[in-house]
Amino acid sequence: MEQSPAPNRFAPPSPAPHAELGSAWSAGQSLLVSGVAAGAQTPFLLTLLPHTNRPTLIVVNTEAESLRLATTLRRAFPNRTVHAYPAHAVHPYETGTYDAAIVRQRLLILAALNTGLPDLIVIAPWRAIAQGTVDPTIYRAAQHTYRRDEVHDPVTFTAQCVALGYQLVQTVQHPGEVRRHGGVVDIYPDDEPSPLRFDFFGNQIESIAHYNAHTHARMSELPSFTLSLRVEAPWSHQPALLERLRATDDLGLSESTQQEWESYLDPFRHNQSFPGMSLLIPLLNGTPPTSLLDALPAAGLLVYVEPDTILTQMNEYAQRLERQRSRLIHHGMLPAWYPDIVVGVQHLPRTAPTLLVADTVPTRAVAFCALQPYTHQTLEHLKPLSAGRLASDDLPELNLPFAIGQYVCHIDHGIAVYEGVVTQNIAGTLKPYLKLRYAGADRLYVPEQQFDRVTCYGDPSNAAPHLTVLGTRDW
Repeated sequence: MEQSPAPNRFAPPSPAPHAELGSAWSAGQSLLVSGVAAGAQTPFLLTLLPHTNRPTLIVVNTEAESLRLATTLRRAFPNRTVHAYPAHAVHPYETGTYDAAIVRQRLLILAALNTGLPDLIVIAPWRAIAQGTVDPTIYRAAQHTYRRDEVHDPVTFTAQCVALGYQLVQTVQHPGEVRRHGGVVDIYPDDEPSPLRFDFFGNQIESIAHYNAHTHARMSELPSFTLSLRVEAPWSHQPALLERLRATDDLGLSESTQQEWESYLDPFRHNQSFPGMSLLIPLLNGTPPTSLLDALPAAGLLVYVEPDTILTQMNEYAQRLERQRSRLIHHGMLPAWYPDIVVGVQHLPRTAPTLLVADTVPTRAVAFCALQPYTHQTLEHLKPLSAGRLASDDLPELNLPFAIGQYVCHIDHGIAVYEGVVTQNIAGTLKPYLKLRYAGADRLYVPEQQFDRVTCYGDPSNAAPHLTVLGTRDW
């Protein structure tokens, strides 16, 4: 792997409060923050994010971790938009059909990042990042807003819908379908609860309205509607790819695989789902493949949680899939020209301000370096405090990052009010406990070895949050 240039070296560690870290990060400075134990990484982000006001993309290790963090951030920041970016269940070079709900969610998040909204937070597992998507520039170019009273030919309008990946049908019943009957065009966008009807008077859009797919009764009218790609590829390239596949008498495939690929061409031409969709759609995208990170605006913020682990797993994933691609080509199950469609670490953009959050200093963090130098900070107060014998009148200064009466967040139990330190005599040793007040009469006493699970909640200037009810699904 190409080495990072000399300026990207770590500055000497020094303690820094979250507000200073957030300010430096938001100012475009890349940061490495070590000393953040695994159990403290979510509380650390909960405390840091209120000091940022830019679209933020957080890359974590697993899909389960992504979903948990998204749930936590939605509860902690109800005024911000939080999305969990999913990975496809079908791996690259596997024969399968993409789940329409996953494709829809990935494209909606891609569109949201394109807007550059400052309150947006996206959490993605590394595997979702490694699975390529459509180029954000192509996605933006394909979007078009149609307004009532605008002039559009209904035949051309229908063709434009087909070029976005919609299937032309006799009756619209399911998402992803479109139909034209004279001056009426029905289309069912994936992210809408019901289909839309575009009524044309000649070449003018007379009305746009939702309608009931069963009774065809008109419902709410809209002044305009924006149509977008419904596949993660430039569908306008589909005719050229079809021509290439049909013009090649021998794709270098085994006889059975050749027949299988030929069976894909007709449903592919009609924009239908088919078992080989996961093999053909990536061929519409260019190489190297595009990552979701390419959609993050230059003014956005990028976070890697435990970057060494992410780097190791992404490299192993890419190597394993490259071996699989070579094996499939060797056995005539993929064309010899089939490209590498996995987003490797070498393809990740490195221009956005970056934050690396780790327990220890990542040994290979330079692989994620942006163009700016890194500043290395360490947060000692997020490490578990050392346990020792405490005299009853001689408790040391615990140097906690919150004060009595302040809202705090326990990673496992949710939002509470910190009511101070209490001590208990355990086998002749006086030990400190954090006293947390939850909803109603609920109280929690946090032992010293779990202090790292508690941190400040959000921004003190925010409205008071709802306290968590212990022992429920409230958190």
